[in-house]
Amino acid sequence: MAAPETSPKLLKANRTRILLLTLGSFAFVVGSLLLPDATPAEQLLKYGGAAFFLLCGAAAASHLLPGRSGLSIDAEGMELSDGFKGRRRIAFADIAEKGFFVYSMKGASMVIWAYREGAQPQSLWRRANKALSGGDDYLPVNYEGHSAKEMAELLNAHLAAWRRKAAAQETA
Repeated sequence: MAAPETSPKLLKANRTRILLLTLGSFAFVVGSLLLPDATPAEQLLKYGGAAFFLLCGAAAASHLLPGRSGLSIDAEGMELSDGFKGRRRIAFADIAEKGFFVYSMKGASMVIWAYREGAQPQSLWRRANKALSGGDDYLPVNYEGHSAKEMAELLNAHLAAWRRKAAAQETA
């Protein structure tokens, strides 16, 4: 991939995909509520399923709020606006040598990365992510016009440019 431009690059979440995920979740809520509930076990299945899919739909819908889902990449790192977790900054200095890579599971692909040792506190969530995918963190949505592979390539190009600049500053 070509060297990245120096100005910040802003990517917006694929709203069509998020809307379909939200609507699908709410359809499962309705489907769960239409199940018969003659026994206590069936009631648990009915209301538990509805609650689960309602939470899934709410998490997906949070990405539809204005300014709540996007990715800004600049020369020093990226700022991730995630509808669920809010806004957070990830510095390229904190990314492990491996960089960004694609993890696929059952047809769904996402961009993941690992933090260098000591860069981020290790939580139970991060340890579970690392055990399952080999990475500590991930991009929560796909961005318009970019596949997971293209996103990993774009981020790795920015990371490589940052590493070249940092290495040049160390030798100067």
